[in-house]
Amino acid sequence: MSIVTATKAIELLNSEKIVALPTETVYGLAGQVNSNKAIESIFITKKRPSFDPLIVHAANIDQAKTCVSEWNPVLQILAEEFWPGPLTLIAPKGPHISDTITAGLNTVGVRCPDHKVTLHILKTLSAPIAAPSANIFSRTSPTSAEHVEKEFSGMVPVVDGGSCHVGLESTICRVENWDGNNYSCQLQILRPGAVLSSDIKKTLSNKGWSTEFVSADIQITAPGQLKVHYRPAIPLVLVKTLSLSDEKVLQKTSEKLNVKNAAWLQLNDHPALAARRLYSQLRELGQGSATVIICRWSPQWTSELWQSIDDRLSRAAHLII
Repeated sequence: MSIVTATKAIELLNSEKIVALPTETVYGLAGQVNSNKAIESIFITKKRPSFDPLIVHAANIDQAKTCVSEWNPVLQILAEEFWPGPLTLIAPKGPHISDTITAGLNTVGVRCPDHKVTLHILKTLSAPIAAPSANIFSRTSPTSAEHVEKEFSGMVPVVDGGSCHVGLESTICRVENWDGNNYSCQLQILRPGAVLSSDIKKTLSNKGWSTEFVSADIQITAPGQLKVHYRPAIPLVLVKTLSLSDEKVLQKTSEKLNVKNAAWLQLNDHPALAARRLYSQLRELGQGSATVIICRWSPQWTSELWQSIDDRLSRAAHLII
């Protein structure tokens, strides 16, 4: 069995090994940031391309600050409000954060995960950890220890911390510009998640800051920005044309994909519950006899969290009709 205790995980991480750890978002494939061997193992095990940066996970704000060379008051406000929690903050990287971790960028993404087991591990280790999702690159993220075991055929040690209660990767936010004299700032959302733009804006407004969100760069500056990502074991079709009957959907799908048997993905109408179950549903449907998964998008799903779910489904889809 690849399930290990938190104590064993600490021992492995201190020995420059990698371990899958639970967080509130998804399970992460973790290695200490001060171990080049561990960081290389993450990329090799995930089959992750070197241009895709890793997120660093810290026990608290003070530890996060050791990973960066600058820490502005906007980052401080957001960290105090949303950590531990599903918000990754982008800041200029510190000198001991390797270019491998940041994919050659001069910035690094840092966050404090909201999971008591992983927080205990982080507080015990001598350094923060880098931890992308614990799955083969571009595949569906794992939200349980069982998902990790199946993904890597039991070859990766994993701490079983139960099912992830958020289920979507963290929101990634970058402070593009800030003016401490006028208490104004510009922000970019590089990846949407459970921490919403409106949450961020409200938090800063309560502290007297005016906020403007600006468009993100086209180039890869953070994880989760690739066009193709989160894909299940069989093709996913996302249906956004409301007028199409199920028969027409199947007909259009069969023109592009093998549709011997279709599995229909039914999302909960409550976005938090839909997010929590999304990846496990994709994995479950991909393990049956179906050759394609079909998900109908509802016009009523318009809130910010639904937009985060739409982001994941759109990147995971082989076909959008």
